[in-house]
Amino acid sequence: MTRRKKRPQRKLQQVTDSSGWTHVVKGPPGTIDARTAGIRLEHEKSAETKYTLKTYLARFRKHYAPTWQESSCSQSLSRLLEQEILPAEHIEITQCICLGLGSMTAGSESSSFELAALISMLELLGKKHRIQDVIFQDPVFTSLDRAILHSLGYTVVDTPDAFSKVDGTTFLFAPHLECYHYATALEVATPALSVGSDLQAYVEGLLSSLAENAKKGSCQIFRNFMRETDSRPMPDFDRTSWCKSTRIHWLKSKEENVGESMIEQGIRSMELVER
Repeated sequence: MTRRKKRPQRKLQQVTDSSGWTHVVKGPPGTIDARTAGIRLEHEKSAETKYTLKTYLARFRKHYAPTWQESSCSQSLSRLLEQEILPAEHIEITQCICLGLGSMTAGSESSSFELAALISMLELLGKKHRIQDVIFQDPVFTSLDRAILHSLGYTVVDTPDAFSKVDGTTFLFAPHLECYHYATALEVATPALSVGSDLQAYVEGLLSSLAENAKKGSCQIFRNFMRETDSRPMPDFDRTSWCKSTRIHWLKSKEENVGESMIEQGIRSMELVER
């Protein structure tokens, strides 16, 4: 009896594209064009995945979306939105920008669970806010990924077009985005709502690999953002680690900002007296 040889599993590798984004993709080293993370499509099917548009959407609706919605993480996040974000009269959300989601069809399951989480958040926020545009940007998207997002009614733009669209009425969804690109987005404006990496960790450690001038600029952007927002850690999700070291931020009211500014002025005055 002849035994079939097991197919070797494709190892994950990191590739950096022409705009500086680093992504984790499948394939042996040297087989993926780092400029585009090029995953070729043949007749709607990715060379790195068994999915078609139809089969992925079926999988998403039957598995990823319900698994997320039934999780304790989703329920905790919904309570946070209902108790903290929706009642806030000073918060207005008119658009959503998603940066660095990753490929849903050629990467890990994490991207699909993140998409499910984002859709559920948009549905909940839509009870109060008229969100007109939902924009996605990630150079690693394949043609199939773009087709999936378009079929859901969303817009996909090329890098770096989405950065300039961030404003004070934006819901920015960018978990574990590279710190330089996160700073680029937050430098444009402070979003009304943001799901992203733990910025304190960026300031304290993850920026050490950047050039000193870039590090200082990014640190200041992150400090300003943290000063202008309230935040909570994302609840734990037991299926993937995408919620780990992730926080949700939302704009403080003007009264809160004025109060904190007065406290900061008092602290600076005390420091001057001590000197």
